[in-house]
Amino acid sequence: MKQYLCVVLLVLLSYTSKGTAQLPDFIVYNGDTLSLHSNPLALYPKENWITPKNLFNSDGCFFTACWRGYVATWGVEKNKLYLKSVRNPCYPTQLAGVQVSYKNTDSEKIGSEYADLKQLFPKQLKNGKVFADWVNDEMYVPFGSMLDYVHMGYESIYEFEYKFTIKNGKVEQVEKLDNRKSKFVKGNINVDSLIDWSNLPKLPKDSIVKVLLSFSANKDGVIDSVTVLRGFEEDNPFTREAVRVIKNIPWSAPYRHGKHVRSGGLYPFKFVQPIDSAELRELKRRDARIKRYTERQVEQIIKQRENISDSIKILSYNEQRDTNSRFYRFSYMFTDYAAKNKYINEIRTKVELQNPNNDMIKYAIDSGLMRHHDDIPNAILTYWRPIQYPSSPEVVK
Repeated sequence: MKQYLCVVLLVLLSYTSKGTAQLPDFIVYNGDTLSLHSNPLALYPKENWITPKNLFNSDGCFFTACWRGYVATWGVEKNKLYLKSVRNPCYPTQLAGVQVSYKNTDSEKIGSEYADLKQLFPKQLKNGKVFADWVNDEMYVPFGSMLDYVHMGYESIYEFEYKFTIKNGKVEQVEKLDNRKSKFVKGNINVDSLIDWSNLPKLPKDSIVKVLLSFSANKDGVIDSVTVLRGFEEDNPFTREAVRVIKNIPWSAPYRHGKHVRSGGLYPFKFVQPIDSAELRELKRRDARIKRYTERQVEQIIKQRENISDSIKILSYNEQRDTNSRFYRFSYMFTDYAAKNKYINEIRTKVELQNPNNDMIKYAIDSGLMRHHDDIPNAILTYWRPIQYPSSPEVVK
């Protein structure tokens, strides 16, 4: 008998950076040009003045890998930090084989490639550079091999980092930090192989037991902290098994800035009674039978099942049974003829989705361009479910 468990991993991120890995500034140090995982220009007292319009006379460009809208190059000379250039990220740049920027379409004004430092800093500019006396911060410069790529901000981890301690633009200390103690678990985790199903009670076929856990791991990659966020009491067999499974999963132990950082995540468990071979054969026979229905017959079945009136037309639908499951994922799009075709309802159902409105649909509803029907009560569902079909296409009018 094949056991079935649906587990989704959501990594908990406590970062404040943008949701895409960012193109860094650069810093020239001891003759090497290195990536700078800090943005000293953002500390400028008139930071809101640092815009594409003021820097490049540009309207900017849509470039998710550089939300700040510029790439600055800095230099350390005689223990002082200098701003050497500010480049427009809308122009192409080569960086270790990675496409980090692009020139925008001709219809948009992208401005100059470099900012005019003389115009921006008329009093501070000397010998083509600006002393960054406004910087009081710790700056991090990664180098060596990348140990782990993180598609967010400056969160990727490298073997080493320089930590610059800056006060009033002067470099007070430079430390070399070592992240090589980091341990990373790669690949998919086979959770099914860790489950002891013999201790779990049998569930009704249409039941799903959900247990949501949060966890974190120590410096050895051992998950030693688990919290039940949603589910049953701790002595429930499903909760106990979920906690046991989590604690037996190997986890990453990253080091950042030379220190261990606890990492963790969320596991929403969905325990579903397994399908035996006889039921699986019946489900496959039903799938084959459903394929014999005409589009018109399926529309009528959906309307009957969801109690939808004849005044509503189904523009599109999708129903699909998950592999080795008795449940279906489905979505419907409706047009309301009773409202003189003015309103369109789009209902999309997904696992764990609490309401069907994304930002675009919410805006359309709030502005009166769309609305939901009171007479489609069952179309907005938040889980996979069995879908009923008549025994034969011939019984559908």
